[in-house]
Amino acid sequence: MNRMLTLQGAAIKAFANGLFTALALTVLLIGHNAKAANPSFSTTIPRGAQSGTEQKVIFYGDRLSDAEEILFHHPGISVKELKVLDSKKVEVTMLVAPDCRLGEHHLRIRCRSGISYARNFWISQFPNVAEVEPNDDFENPQKISLNVTVEAEAKSEETDYYQITAKKGERLSVEIEGLRINNIRNNIAIDPFVSILNKDRFEIASADGSSLLKQESILSVIIPEDGEYIVEVRDSAYQGRGRYRAHIGTFPRPLAVFPAGAKAGSEMEFKLIGDVKGNFSTKAKLPLTTAEGTFGVFGAQGGLKSPSPNLVRVSEFDNFLESEPNNSSKEANPYEGSLPVAFNGILDEPGDTDYFKFKAKKGESFRFRVYANSIGSPVDPVLYIYDSSMKSVGSNDDADGTKDSRVDFKASEDGDYFVRVRDMLK
Repeated sequence: MNRMLTLQGAAIKAFANGLFTALALTVLLIGHNAKAANPSFSTTIPRGAQSGTEQKVIFYGDRLSDAEEILFHHPGISVKELKVLDSKKVEVTMLVAPDCRLGEHHLRIRCRSGISYARNFWISQFPNVAEVEPNDDFENPQKISLNVTVEAEAKSEETDYYQITAKKGERLSVEIEGLRINNIRNNIAIDPFVSILNKDRFEIASADGSSLLKQESILSVIIPEDGEYIVEVRDSAYQGRGRYRAHIGTFPRPLAVFPAGAKAGSEMEFKLIGDVKGNFSTKAKLPLTTAEGTFGVFGAQGGLKSPSPNLVRVSEFDNFLESEPNNSSKEANPYEGSLPVAFNGILDEPGDTDYFKFKAKKGESFRFRVYANSIGSPVDPVLYIYDSSMKSVGSNDDADGTKDSRVDFKASEDGDYFVRVRDMLK
């Protein structure tokens, strides 16, 4: 008998049916007008909107003169008015619901001649503020309020500066949407770098990428004293060009979440880890199905949420949470239930390693799969499986094109076995 054991579940494919329907519809529409060319949809300006507002958006592309409808992949956004400006531009007035999910959404343009490829559009809790040029001089930055989303464009060999006023002890957070909102295929993108400086140009903190969002930068600090501060945004190599959105405010920005997943349809209390003001908890109910096999957990404080969620794995299996100390085989957390199961742990200090113990019968086959780096954890996991005498029966560092680990093995005899997880660099 083959069974699967994962350290946070298996993906559940659900969205495919809707996507196939859209593709089939495209074929039918093209069939009615064989001479027409598919519409091309490249981008929108602005690249996002605030929840609970009405936003006028220009859709850019080609062969859009017969545009009739905007198709949304997720609920929360509707169209109040659509106006074709010319073959390359469509003006759309959008209505964004107050409870619209924050973060990335996907949409398409439906024309009489066909349906465009999907592009993304971003929803924020904050109002849009347009960049005002020139703002590339540290001594003359663009002044903005806290808790806004700046819609801007980065140019090569240019730095954008934004000035805010903050109070001592206040949290100041910045999150950039740069690579995620541009057309990398057409060489239009920025690899964002962000820093926070005081009025004397002393750097308080900076970021060039993040474990959570990969090449996108996030940054949070506690303001040391009342005064004016500068947020610097640029391409990390001074070469990229493209649009970006900068969320600047007092919102929380946790960097990791525990447990790293839960059973589909269950309600779970999650611990959000790494915010500069300390860890905090929130409850969330996971969906029964998800196309990506993940679910976004937003932690709120003071009525504000992080601009993007911390991802957790949606699994078919029950959770088994670690209990410290479990840093050796003698201290291994014993799981007495039947497999499969989802083990969950935290590597919370340099050199930490986690052991779990489980039982297996001769001839049973298992797959162990770690989900860490692929869901935004800073951990680069190494996975080991041992038999009852602590003889290795399998180990792995990176698998399936990711930094996460996978080991397949077949039990050679009845008895106890051990799972060990550590970080490759710590």
